[in-house]
Amino acid sequence: MPESRAPLAERAQSPHDLATLPLNEAAWEYAQASRATATRRAYRSDFRDFERWCERIGQTHVPAHPKTVALYLTALAGTLKAGTIARQLVAIRAVHRAAGCDDPTGNANVRAVLAGIKRTYGTRQVGKAAIRLKNCVA
Repeated sequence: MPESRAPLAERAQSPHDLATLPLNEAAWEYAQASRATATRRAYRSDFRDFERWCERIGQTHVPAHPKTVALYLTALAGTLKAGTIARQLVAIRAVHRAAGCDDPTGNANVRAVLAGIKRTYGTRQVGKAAIRLKNCVA
């Protein structure tokens, strides 16, 4: 492995050298690589929606109270598909974890609201009829 591609920890000559290596930059790059660009974009958009909703009703978005999150999910019910609402919840969780805050999305009441939305509006995908070709030999 070329030296420029060797892990940063391997390039350090002594344990004290680790403090001088650009570990923060490398850690940031690895963290960014952990999710696809489209996923990060969707999370950003989803969280912006939550942030704006919190501002409109005068609630804190980070750290958010579990009741605020449950009310947000309730506000989305019937307007978005259950899968999209679940993704909104994942974005809220990701931002809270990244900020080092308690995760309000794991609260039993929040989970119950999401489960109720899924049960009420359903999460089943609607299938399409199979394509049939004429004069095909199987």
